[in-house]
Formats: sequence, C-alpha cells, structure tokens
Amino acid sequence: MMWTQILETLKSTPEMISKNLLRTLNIQLVETNAVLTKLHRRSHNPSHETYDHCEKLLRIAGIPCIETTGPIEAESLAASLVLNGHADFIATDDSVSRLLSF
Repeated sequence: MMWTQILETLKSTPEMISKNLLRTLNIQLVETNAVLTKLHRRSHNPSHETYDHCEKLLRIAGIPCIETTGPIEAESLAASLVLNGHADFIATDDSVSRLLSF
C-alpha cells in the first residue's frame, strides 16, 4: 500500500510531490513503529518482576493465585480446578505459565 501511495504522489505536480510524499512517509513511519512495538512485546517474555507485580496486584484485589512448581501444564491444572469445583473461572495465558488467577 505504501508504494502505491508513493507512486500516486509522484504523479502530482512537482510542488505537491514533497508535501504529499512526506505526509505518506510519515504515516508509514508511524504504522511501522506500531508494528515494531507489537513485535518487540510478542518476542520478549515478561520478566519475573512483571509476574511478581501482577501477582501482588491480584492478591491486593482479593483474587487468590496459585504458583506451580515443576513441569506442570498451567491450562490443565486450571481446567482441573474448575471441573472439580475449586474455581468458578480461570484466567491464564500460554506465556504466563507461572501465574494463574482464580
């Protein structure tokens, strides 16, 4: 899409080329930065400090948390707790296997 916009801009009068081209490139720069920010977040796991802060906020809110040890699948444990009546609902994320909230 960016190249189409640039080509359309180049068809304009010479006076408008600079203005339109700069506007188009600026829009693309903003969109590229947004994509790069998302990519960075997705490619870097949360730190242990982030997990600790989340757990602390959940506990302050009165939400019990379970921290597992050893090789255990978080979603399996959470599903088992719900199926056995120990929890009404769960919140989990594959990237957050250390922290579960119930």
